[in-house]
Amino acid sequence: MSTHASALALAEPDEAPWRHLETFANDDSLSAVSGSRVGSYSISDKYALWDGHSLRWEWQAGDVLEFDHPFELRLNCLDSGIVYAPVFILNAYSEQANDGHLRIESAGCSFTYNINFTGWRSAQVRYYSDMEGEPELSGKGFRIHAPESGQGVLWLDGLLPNGQTYEANAEADFQQPYVADGINEHAGPGVYRARYDTSKLQLQITTPSAEELQAIENIDHWLEEHILTQNKKKKTLNS
Repeated sequence: MSTHASALALAEPDEAPWRHLETFANDDSLSAVSGSRVGSYSISDKYALWDGHSLRWEWQAGDVLEFDHPFELRLNCLDSGIVYAPVFILNAYSEQANDGHLRIESAGCSFTYNINFTGWRSAQVRYYSDMEGEPELSGKGFRIHAPESGQGVLWLDGLLPNGQTYEANAEADFQQPYVADGINEHAGPGVYRARYDTSKLQLQITTPSAEELQAIENIDHWLEEHILTQNKKKKTLNS
């Protein structure tokens, strides 16, 4: 354990009451949000992960969103020796990819988050390993800075400045290539991104299209031919 991490308060093993997601169920949720430009953010039901609504942010270059969200950073040390380290959790939806990146400031630290994607993306960024700056043990809130040029729309949901993740399994991806020294996101024994509170997700399930069903069937045939059949042949040769 690093000297920085050892200075953090320890959390109880079970679910801690001091840790809660920033979600946007209704207009009352906006009381904790402020923006540098009037009218740039609102509650939306177009895309959401929790409670059927999210925060729609119509950003322009230089815009800033501020969130009133008091928090403390803690470690969760299990009897087995496993340590869950503090992370910032972010979920964002984008309809159009953008070459710019967000900059998130929290607890005296900051990190960048590329937005060259479409659909939902999640992030879990470790304070003591992945961010710039010296983490403070508590904060009154956090800020999200828009890219330095251009404009666009993002939907935000499930923001958490003091989440926790298993320190040994941090994974890099296209949004955060600097995490874990650039290790490929599928190279580790397990991908732990966006695992916090997923049992409460209220996803919108739609009927698959004919093209999607055909794609699933193609994958099934490929697995049968290249994986399952090959394994059966190896077992036969070794028997």
